[in-house]
Amino acid sequence: PDDQFTDGIYKHDYVLADSSQVLPCYYVQFEVTSEKKKENSGQLCDQCQESEAVVYCQADEVALCYDCDEEHHNRGNKILSKHVRIPISHKPKSYGPCYLHPDHTYEFFCGICQQPVCLMCKMAGSHSSGENATHYLIKMD
Repeated sequence: PDDQFTDGIYKHDYVLADSSQVLPCYYVQFEVTSEKKKENSGQLCDQCQESEAVVYCQADEVALCYDCDEEHHNRGNKILSKHVRIPISHKPKSYGPCYLHPDHTYEFFCGICQQPVCLMCKMAGSHSSGENATHYLIKMD
């Protein structure tokens, strides 16, 4: 009664009396910062490359100083003025480019495959069809 076989997938329910029987699976994230970067903690503006960035525009994926943000988003452009900008300290972390799709960064982690997955992998690549398409992907924040 506990065994199920559907769509080529075998499932069985187990009862574990001792939690030490469970092998944990971890996704570990850490950052390494050089001493030189710590001294110069301010990120430069992606536009002018001179002033310290104060806001991040997720729509444009750019960090901007106050002057460049004003010029790019507020001076005479109604569409760009609707972009939501957040303080640079709240900028989302980047997990690096996907080795299969270098134009896309990793956004998910597949606990079954034990590998990071980018949006392109999810939509048209390794996790878009077959058994991998059913894997639960964890959003990396």
